[in-house]
Amino acid sequence: MTFAEARALLDNWTSRLDGKQASTNKTVKQGPNKHGLEEAWWLENDGKTPDWRNGRTVGYLCAYVELAGGAIPMCGIALEDGFLWPDRAVMRALLLSDCVSCRNEHFELTDRGHSLVAPFLRVNGSGSTIALHRGQPN
Repeated sequence: MTFAEARALLDNWTSRLDGKQASTNKTVKQGPNKHGLEEAWWLENDGKTPDWRNGRTVGYLCAYVELAGGAIPMCGIALEDGFLWPDRAVMRALLLSDCVSCRNEHFELTDRGHSLVAPFLRVNGSGSTIALHRGQPN
């Protein structure tokens, strides 16, 4: 998948669940985020931490899970033409609320994280996903 396709998927999710397109992840990154391999980097607060239950946060998580499966690379999701780095504030909110945990340089959904995306995505044991409700908002 290209960055443009990944961005369209992200915008679809955030538009559906938040009514607006994604406000970050606007440019393709040419390499992995080396700082992102450390959980402490994600938890550093350099801005506002969003509510983990809001439509924006859930939309980002659904997009990342659909792109990467049940294990989201902490250094970024590899695409055909570069990387999409997860949004730091979103991932901080998900870590602090126990929706994801860090293991083997990946964000993995916890039981709470699975419950958060369950109305929209089905994640099977191998990490592949099926979008149940990814259409445009009514």
